[in-house]
Amino acid sequence: MTGRRPDGYHELASVFLRVGLSDRLSVRHAAPSFDHDRLTVEGSHGVPVEGNLVLRALESLRAECGLLLPPLELTLEKRIPVAAGLAGGSTDAAAALSLAAAMWGVGLSPRRGGALALALGADVPFFTGDHAAALVTGVGEQLES
Repeated sequence: MTGRRPDGYHELASVFLRVGLSDRLSVRHAAPSFDHDRLTVEGSHGVPVEGNLVLRALESLRAECGLLLPPLELTLEKRIPVAAGLAGGSTDAAAALSLAAAMWGVGLSPRRGGALALALGADVPFFTGDHAAALVTGVGEQLES
């Protein structure tokens, strides 16, 4: 952290690197009997479903679009250790934004997708792109490969 902004957020200066470890997120349209999104987490005990960044990503995309979008059923296979500082939740949120936008046929510009990602967490924007490594500054929204 390099300082604190007037809005209370910290200014960052950090190098982010992709690693070979990943979770797997699959998505499909929910059965007609579902009236809400459903997330199943496999492979890691103690990962809460309620308030999970994956579901928050879907909620934020729906709110941004202002459309009634059908519920999705998602399965998250955790391979990245929970709370290990490896940004597992952030990568999952970025994947959820991308997959849900594709499933719903919602076009997301890099700017719009980046803003949604940043609202979910400072490190989420890095994972919406294809950077192998980047210098991340600002509150996480400025990426330099």
